[in-house]
Amino acid sequence: MDLVIKARGQDALKAASEHIRAGTDVDVIPIAADITTEEGRELVLAACPTPDILVNNAGGPRPAIFGM
Repeated sequence: MDLVIKARGQDALKAASEHIRAGTDVDVIPIAADITTEEGRELVLAACPTPDILVNNAGGPRPAIFGM
């Protein structure tokens, strides 16, 4: 396994997976789930129980100008 990607939207996830596969020699595992739920986290960790690098963006604070 090279890369696990997760998104809520199946269509965007499929398109991103295909784009990555077409331009690289990377094995991509797409997972449609909501990472903010226990079920979503379980799905991701089942596919990749020991990730080397995790990049996550699941909301967070509202956008603002830094330092304001």
